[in-house]
Amino acid sequence: VLAGLRAALHEVFGTPSPRGLRFAIQGVGEVGAKIARLLSAEGAHVAVADLDESAIERLLQQEPGIEVLPPERLLDAPADVF
Repeated sequence: VLAGLRAALHEVFGTPSPRGLRFAIQGVGEVGAKIARLLSAEGAHVAVADLDESAIERLLQQEPGIEVLPPERLLDAPADVF
């Protein structure tokens, strides 16, 4: 997933780096949470939403800087990549 994301970033933004870009991730189960953590660690701004509040809590314990939005607001959030 991350390799495909980097290829898409390179194609659209001219660099595979997520640094400085805004990402919106709907669902932070195993895959979504891992992607959110990796992007945040590389300097991206990450906003997430999930109906499962325990999944959000687990993610925030590991990456407290991630922005959490209500699911109904995620589509309207400013983002370079959804």
